[in-house]
Amino acid sequence: MEELVHWDQQLLIDLNNLGSDSWDDFWLLITNKYTWFPLYAVCLFLIYKFWGLKNLIYAAVAGALLVTCTDQISLLFKNVIVQRLRPCHQPGVAEFLRSVEGVCGGQYGFFSGHATNHFGIAVFLSYIFREKIKGFYIFLLITAIFVAYSRVYLGVHYFLDILVGTIVGSIFGYLFYLFYQYLVTKNIFKIKNK
Repeated sequence: MEELVHWDQQLLIDLNNLGSDSWDDFWLLITNKYTWFPLYAVCLFLIYKFWGLKNLIYAAVAGALLVTCTDQISLLFKNVIVQRLRPCHQPGVAEFLRSVEGVCGGQYGFFSGHATNHFGIAVFLSYIFREKIKGFYIFLLITAIFVAYSRVYLGVHYFLDILVGTIVGSIFGYLFYLFYQYLVTKNIFKIKNK
């Protein structure tokens, strides 16, 4: 186990130290959740355009629940179940990192909430749009990869935190896509398309 932890720490230090002050603003923009709101707003608009009001409402409900669940699971694991210090708080690691002010966040970070949320949303939307916009999933997955990498670049999470977040987020993205399909099929809110 020690060898694996050391490998993870060394990879983080190496990736973090590839950075430079000139790139910090770019990766801070990528890691900021508000950066991606316009993309998701466009996706909701496209759902409305392709499938109508009913699908838009159910996609918004399922998407909001998806993010809520992935956020809460991420917080539960990193603050209660597995309290592993974030690299920027870890003695013996933090002093080797290029620090960017104001991004370290909470003390613990067993897996990345950013990676969990963005991969969850990417998988969720990829399934929704798979027949309407060919190759859109590639763009969505690239955005999730960029967000995940930004967390390593900024010294906030280890690579394994990103990997766990990617797996958990992807699973939840698919499960909430199935939930969305169920809502649309059953139309439990009795919504009429316009």
